[in-house]
Amino acid sequence: MHKHIYRKYLFSTLFILAFSIGLPAFVTLCFNHSSDGATYSPVESGKTITFEDGNSMDVEKFIPCVMAKTLSPKEPEELLKAFAIVIRTDIYKKLNGQSSIEVSQLNLSYLSYEEMKKHWEDHYSQYRNRLYKAMEQTALQVITYENTLIQPEYHQLSCGKTRAGSEKYLTSVECSPDMEASNYLQTSVYSIEAFVSALKELNPDLAVSTENPLETFQITSRDDAGYVTGLQIGITAVDVSAFANKFSLASHCFEADAYNGGIRLLTKGAGSGYGMSLYTARNMAKDGKSCTDILNFFYAGTAISH
Repeated sequence: MHKHIYRKYLFSTLFILAFSIGLPAFVTLCFNHSSDGATYSPVESGKTITFEDGNSMDVEKFIPCVMAKTLSPKEPEELLKAFAIVIRTDIYKKLNGQSSIEVSQLNLSYLSYEEMKKHWEDHYSQYRNRLYKAMEQTALQVITYENTLIQPEYHQLSCGKTRAGSEKYLTSVECSPDMEASNYLQTSVYSIEAFVSALKELNPDLAVSTENPLETFQITSRDDAGYVTGLQIGITAVDVSAFANKFSLASHCFEADAYNGGIRLLTKGAGSGYGMSLYTARNMAKDGKSCTDILNFFYAGTAISH
Protein backbone atom coordinates (compact mmCIF):
# COMPACT_ATOMS: atom_id res chain seq x y z
CA MET A 1 0.00 0.00 0.00
CA HIS A 2 2.73 2.37 0.95
CA LYS A 3 4.73 1.47 -2.14
CA HIS A 4 1.68 2.12 -4.30
CA ILE A 5 1.15 5.54 -2.77
CA TYR A 6 4.82 6.35 -3.17
CA ARG A 7 4.80 5.37 -6.86
CA LYS A 8 1.66 7.43 -7.42
CA TYR A 9 3.21 10.44 -5.69
CA LEU A 10 6.44 10.06 -7.67
CA PHE A 11 4.56 9.80 -10.98
CA SER A 12 2.46 12.89 -10.18
CA THR A 13 5.56 14.88 -9.25
CA LEU A 14 7.40 13.91 -12.42
CA PHE A 15 4.35 14.71 -14.54
CA ILE A 16 3.97 18.17 -13.03
CA LEU A 17 7.68 18.85 -13.43
CA ALA A 18 7.68 17.73 -17.06
CA PHE A 19 4.58 19.78 -17.80
CA SER A 20 5.96 22.93 -16.17
CA ILE A 21 9.21 22.67 -18.12
CA GLY A 22 7.84 21.33 -21.35
CA LEU A 23 4.91 23.66 -21.89
CA PRO A 24 6.93 26.92 -21.93
CA ALA A 25 9.50 25.28 -24.18
CA PHE A 26 6.75 24.09 -26.50
CA VAL A 27 5.15 27.53 -26.64
CA THR A 28 8.51 29.16 -27.31
CA LEU A 29 9.27 26.64 -30.03
CA CYS A 30 5.92 27.24 -31.69
CA PHE A 31 6.43 31.00 -31.59
CA ASN A 32 10.02 31.09 -32.73
CA HIS A 33 9.49 28.94 -35.80
CA SER A 34 7.29 30.10 -38.64
CA SER A 35 3.85 28.55 -38.67
CA ASP A 36 4.69 26.58 -41.83
CA GLY A 37 8.07 25.44 -40.47
CA ALA A 38 9.87 26.95 -43.45
CA THR A 39 13.23 28.68 -43.52
CA TYR A 40 13.28 31.96 -45.42
CA SER A 41 15.96 34.01 -47.13
CA PRO A 42 15.97 37.42 -48.84
CA VAL A 43 16.28 37.47 -52.62
CA GLU A 44 19.23 39.16 -54.35
CA SER A 45 18.38 42.65 -55.58
CA GLY A 46 21.69 43.46 -57.24
CA LYS A 47 21.77 46.74 -55.30
CA THR A 48 24.27 47.14 -52.49
CA ILE A 49 24.99 49.09 -49.33
CA THR A 50 28.64 49.97 -48.77
CA PHE A 51 29.96 50.28 -45.21
CA GLU A 52 32.76 52.37 -43.73
CA ASP A 53 35.13 49.38 -43.71
CA GLY A 54 34.68 48.88 -47.45
CA ASN A 55 32.47 45.80 -47.14
CA SER A 56 29.13 45.74 -48.91
CA MET A 57 25.78 43.99 -48.49
CA ASP A 58 22.79 43.46 -50.75
CA VAL A 59 19.93 45.86 -49.98
CA GLU A 60 17.55 42.95 -49.33
CA LYS A 61 19.85 41.59 -46.63
CA PHE A 62 20.44 45.05 -45.15
CA ILE A 63 16.74 45.92 -44.70
CA PRO A 64 16.33 43.42 -41.81
CA CYS A 65 19.14 45.28 -40.03
CA VAL A 66 17.02 48.46 -40.09
CA MET A 67 13.90 46.53 -39.10
CA ALA A 68 15.71 44.97 -36.13
CA LYS A 69 16.73 48.40 -34.84
CA THR A 70 13.23 49.90 -35.07
CA LEU A 71 10.82 47.02 -34.43
CA SER A 72 10.76 43.87 -32.36
CA PRO A 73 10.99 40.70 -34.48
CA LYS A 74 7.96 39.52 -32.48
CA GLU A 75 5.73 42.14 -34.11
CA PRO A 76 2.74 40.98 -36.19
CA GLU A 77 3.86 39.65 -39.56
CA GLU A 78 1.82 42.15 -41.57
CA LEU A 79 3.48 45.04 -39.75
CA LEU A 80 6.92 43.56 -40.47
CA LYS A 81 5.99 43.19 -44.14
CA ALA A 82 4.66 46.76 -44.36
CA PHE A 83 7.79 48.14 -42.71
CA ALA A 84 10.05 46.09 -45.01
CA ILE A 85 8.35 47.71 -48.02
CA VAL A 86 8.68 51.16 -46.45
CA ILE A 87 12.43 50.77 -45.79
CA ARG A 88 13.05 49.30 -49.24
CA THR A 89 11.23 52.22 -50.83
CA ASP A 90 13.23 54.70 -48.76
CA ILE A 91 16.55 53.11 -49.81
CA TYR A 92 15.57 52.86 -53.48
CA LYS A 93 14.50 56.51 -53.41
CA LYS A 94 17.92 57.48 -52.07
CA LEU A 95 19.69 55.22 -54.57
CA ASN A 96 18.09 57.35 -57.29
CA GLY A 97 18.70 54.75 -59.97
CA GLN A 98 22.24 53.88 -58.85
CA SER A 99 23.25 50.33 -57.95
CA SER A 100 25.14 51.18 -54.75
CA ILE A 101 25.05 53.71 -51.92
CA GLU A 102 27.16 54.50 -48.86
CA VAL A 103 25.44 53.55 -45.60
CA SER A 104 26.13 57.05 -44.24
CA GLN A 105 23.95 58.52 -46.99
CA LEU A 106 20.89 56.57 -45.88
CA ASN A 107 20.46 58.26 -42.49
CA LEU A 108 19.01 55.02 -41.13
CA SER A 109 19.76 53.42 -37.76
CA TYR A 110 20.45 49.70 -37.94
CA LEU A 111 21.79 46.66 -36.11
CA SER A 112 24.50 44.53 -37.64
CA TYR A 113 23.94 40.77 -37.71
CA GLU A 114 26.60 40.39 -35.04
CA GLU A 115 24.70 42.84 -32.84
CA MET A 116 21.51 40.87 -33.43
CA LYS A 117 23.28 37.70 -32.29
CA LYS A 118 24.40 39.35 -29.06
CA HIS A 119 20.99 40.91 -28.44
CA TRP A 120 18.79 37.92 -29.28
CA GLU A 121 21.17 35.16 -28.13
CA ASP A 122 19.46 31.74 -28.45
CA HIS A 123 16.56 33.28 -30.40
CA TYR A 124 18.77 34.72 -33.12
CA SER A 125 18.02 32.18 -35.86
CA GLN A 126 14.28 32.19 -35.19
CA TYR A 127 13.96 35.97 -34.99
CA ARG A 128 16.09 36.48 -38.08
CA ASN A 129 13.87 34.00 -39.90
CA ARG A 130 10.80 36.08 -39.04
CA LEU A 131 12.43 39.13 -40.59
CA TYR A 132 13.58 37.10 -43.58
CA LYS A 133 10.03 35.83 -44.05
CA ALA A 134 8.79 39.41 -44.33
CA MET A 135 11.57 40.09 -46.84
CA GLU A 136 10.86 37.06 -48.99
CA GLN A 137 7.10 37.66 -49.01
CA THR A 138 7.57 41.29 -50.10
CA ALA A 139 10.55 40.67 -52.35
CA LEU A 140 11.56 43.82 -54.26
CA GLN A 141 8.20 45.51 -53.61
CA VAL A 142 8.19 49.30 -53.31
CA ILE A 143 5.58 52.05 -52.92
CA THR A 144 4.88 54.34 -55.86
CA TYR A 145 2.61 57.28 -56.55
CA GLU A 146 1.83 57.93 -60.19
CA ASN A 147 4.62 55.49 -61.13
CA THR A 148 7.21 57.36 -59.05
CA LEU A 149 8.82 56.18 -55.83
CA ILE A 150 7.45 58.01 -52.81
CA GLN A 151 9.40 59.30 -49.82
CA PRO A 152 7.82 56.99 -47.22
CA GLU A 153 7.75 59.00 -44.01
CA TYR A 154 7.06 57.11 -40.78
CA HIS A 155 7.16 57.70 -37.04
CA GLN A 156 6.61 55.83 -33.79
CA LEU A 157 3.46 57.53 -32.52
CA SER A 158 1.23 60.35 -33.74
CA CYS A 159 -0.61 62.86 -31.58
CA GLY A 160 -3.90 61.18 -32.55
CA LYS A 161 -3.76 61.92 -36.26
CA THR A 162 -0.96 62.15 -38.79
CA ARG A 163 0.13 65.35 -40.48
CA ALA A 164 -0.67 66.31 -44.05
CA GLY A 165 2.52 66.77 -46.05
CA SER A 166 3.28 68.67 -49.22
CA GLU A 167 3.08 65.43 -51.23
CA LYS A 168 -0.42 64.40 -52.29
CA TYR A 169 -0.04 60.92 -50.82
CA LEU A 170 0.68 62.31 -47.33
CA THR A 171 -2.81 63.09 -46.13
CA SER A 172 -3.85 63.46 -42.50
CA VAL A 173 -5.48 60.30 -41.12
CA GLU A 174 -7.00 59.53 -37.74
CA CYS A 175 -4.85 57.36 -35.45
CA SER A 176 -6.95 57.11 -32.31
CA PRO A 177 -5.11 53.99 -31.02
CA ASP A 178 -2.01 56.17 -30.58
CA MET A 179 -3.71 58.07 -27.77
CA GLU A 180 -3.86 54.83 -25.76
CA ALA A 181 -0.09 54.29 -25.84
CA SER A 182 1.74 54.44 -22.52
CA ASN A 183 4.17 57.06 -23.87
CA TYR A 184 1.56 59.13 -25.71
CA LEU A 185 1.91 62.06 -23.31
CA GLN A 186 5.35 63.09 -22.07
CA THR A 187 6.06 65.79 -19.50
CA SER A 188 9.19 67.80 -18.77
CA VAL A 189 9.43 70.38 -15.98
CA TYR A 190 12.09 73.09 -15.82
CA SER A 191 12.89 75.76 -13.31
CA ILE A 192 12.40 79.27 -14.67
CA GLU A 193 16.17 79.79 -14.60
CA ALA A 194 16.86 76.59 -16.55
CA PHE A 195 14.12 77.36 -19.08
CA VAL A 196 15.36 80.90 -19.72
CA SER A 197 18.96 79.73 -19.92
CA ALA A 198 18.07 77.13 -22.56
CA LEU A 199 16.20 79.74 -24.61
CA LYS A 200 19.17 82.09 -24.42
CA GLU A 201 21.39 79.31 -25.70
CA LEU A 202 19.12 79.12 -28.74
CA ASN A 203 19.48 82.84 -29.32
CA PRO A 204 21.25 85.19 -26.88
CA ASP A 205 19.26 88.13 -28.25
CA LEU A 206 15.84 86.72 -27.36
CA ALA A 207 13.78 89.10 -25.22
CA VAL A 208 12.79 86.61 -22.53
CA SER A 209 11.25 87.61 -19.23
CA THR A 210 13.37 86.18 -16.42
CA GLU A 211 10.45 86.35 -13.99
CA ASN A 212 7.65 84.98 -16.16
CA PRO A 213 9.04 83.67 -19.45
CA LEU A 214 5.59 82.53 -20.59
CA GLU A 215 4.65 86.19 -20.98
CA THR A 216 6.98 86.36 -23.95
CA PHE A 217 6.46 82.77 -25.16
CA GLN A 218 3.85 82.35 -27.88
CA ILE A 219 2.85 79.46 -30.14
CA THR A 220 1.70 81.36 -33.23
CA SER A 221 0.44 78.51 -35.42
CA ARG A 222 -0.37 74.82 -35.55
CA ASP A 223 -1.29 72.56 -38.43
CA ASP A 224 -4.60 70.72 -38.65
CA ALA A 225 -3.21 67.76 -36.68
CA GLY A 226 -2.12 70.01 -33.80
CA TYR A 227 1.62 70.13 -34.41
CA VAL A 228 3.34 73.45 -33.77
CA THR A 229 4.41 75.21 -36.96
CA GLY A 230 5.12 78.70 -35.60
CA LEU A 231 6.80 79.82 -32.38
CA GLN A 232 7.68 83.31 -31.20
CA ILE A 233 9.51 84.62 -28.15
CA GLY A 234 9.09 88.33 -27.67
CA ILE A 235 9.14 89.69 -31.20
CA THR A 236 11.53 87.02 -32.51
CA ALA A 237 10.46 83.93 -34.43
CA VAL A 238 12.10 80.74 -33.16
CA ASP A 239 12.70 77.68 -35.29
CA VAL A 240 10.32 74.97 -34.02
CA SER A 241 12.75 72.12 -34.73
CA ALA A 242 15.57 73.92 -32.91
CA PHE A 243 13.31 74.48 -29.90
CA ALA A 244 12.15 70.85 -29.86
CA ASN A 245 15.72 69.57 -30.14
CA LYS A 246 16.96 71.90 -27.39
CA PHE A 247 14.37 70.59 -24.95
CA SER A 248 14.54 67.00 -26.24
CA LEU A 249 10.84 66.96 -27.11
CA ALA A 250 9.52 63.74 -28.61
CA SER A 251 7.45 65.57 -31.23
CA HIS A 252 6.39 69.02 -32.42
CA CYS A 253 2.96 68.61 -30.86
CA PHE A 254 3.59 70.44 -27.59
CA GLU A 255 2.43 73.18 -25.27
CA ALA A 256 3.92 75.07 -22.33
CA ASP A 257 2.35 76.11 -19.05
CA ALA A 258 3.27 77.23 -15.53
CA TYR A 259 3.70 74.38 -13.08
CA ASN A 260 4.85 74.31 -9.46
CA GLY A 261 6.88 77.49 -9.78
CA GLY A 262 8.49 76.42 -13.04
CA ILE A 263 7.67 75.73 -16.67
CA ARG A 264 6.09 72.49 -17.89
CA LEU A 265 6.34 71.25 -21.46
CA LEU A 266 3.67 68.71 -22.49
CA THR A 267 4.32 66.67 -25.63
CA LYS A 268 1.98 64.32 -27.49
CA GLY A 269 3.19 61.51 -29.70
CA ALA A 270 6.70 60.61 -30.80
CA GLY A 271 8.32 61.44 -34.10
CA SER A 272 7.59 63.67 -37.06
CA GLY A 273 3.89 62.86 -37.32
CA TYR A 274 4.18 62.35 -41.09
CA GLY A 275 3.32 59.13 -42.90
CA MET A 276 2.91 55.79 -41.14
CA SER A 277 2.39 55.68 -37.39
CA LEU A 278 4.01 52.42 -36.34
CA TYR A 279 1.77 52.20 -33.29
CA THR A 280 -1.48 52.40 -35.25
CA ALA A 281 -0.02 50.15 -37.97
CA ARG A 282 0.69 47.58 -35.27
CA ASN A 283 -2.92 47.75 -34.09
CA MET A 284 -4.18 47.41 -37.65
CA ALA A 285 -2.06 44.29 -38.14
CA LYS A 286 -3.39 42.80 -34.90
CA ASP A 287 -6.92 43.50 -36.15
CA GLY A 288 -6.28 41.43 -39.26
CA LYS A 289 -5.37 44.16 -41.74
CA SER A 290 -2.87 43.21 -44.43
CA CYS A 291 0.34 45.06 -45.15
CA THR A 292 -1.35 46.45 -48.28
CA ASP A 293 -4.26 47.73 -46.18
CA ILE A 294 -1.82 49.42 -43.81
CA LEU A 295 0.22 51.09 -46.54
CA ASN A 296 -2.85 52.26 -48.45
CA PHE A 297 -4.22 53.79 -45.25
CA PHE A 298 -1.14 55.91 -44.56
CA TYR A 299 -0.03 56.68 -48.14
CA ALA A 300 -3.15 57.72 -50.04
CA GLY A 301 -3.49 56.80 -53.70
CA THR A 302 -0.24 54.82 -53.82
CA ALA A 303 0.48 51.44 -55.35
CA ILE A 304 2.80 48.59 -54.42
CA SER A 305 4.92 47.51 -57.35
CA HIS A 306 8.22 45.85 -58.25
